Amino acid sequence: MVKELAPGQKEGSTAGIIAELLTINTTNGAVTRTIPCYPQILRLHATHSVVLSGSSDGLLRKHDLRAATKRDFGSEASIRAHQGSIQAIEASGNWIYTIGWSSRNGRPIPDPLVKIFDSRNFKAMSSFTFSAGPSFLNVHPKKSTILVLTSNTGVVNIVDVLNPASGEFHQASFKGVR
Repeated sequence: MVKELAPGQKEGSTAGIIAELLTINTTNGAVTRTIPCYPQILRLHATHSVVLSGSSDGLLRKHDLRAATKRDFGSEASIRAHQGSIQAIEASGNWIYTIGWSSRNGRPIPDPLVKIFDSRNFKAMSSFTFSAGPSFLNVHPKKSTILVLTSNTGVVNIVDVLNPASGEFHQASFKGVR
């Protein structure tokens, strides 16, 4: 997973099966910073000022790579986002959106809640339900409060987070598709 910090910058962040967050100079490939992270980071999302990470313990962490820090495995702040691991992170403006996993009868299932956090104070704002179990999460490119949620069964929900009850539902048909 590699994300550019901001358009035009020459450093990106990466994390993988090692328990470290690396900052890499994209011009020469040199590692410019190493931050130990436990547990393993599964998702990264870069904003204009911080890198957000989601891990297998369900915590959403905010890393300011410009500041030297030794707190909480290199993160400036962390918050419990999901019972299981985090599946996707998106950010738009001052809002952070996550989807993840929960557990039912000891088995992992997609968490039906889409969580919303305020990036300024890193507090939970609200959540809303996508009963089909979200697998993919995207922010509309022109309207920052509109999310496109997709399940692995083909259910697509286009929802405005300011009014989640007015969402559009679509079902993709896969009959005859091989």
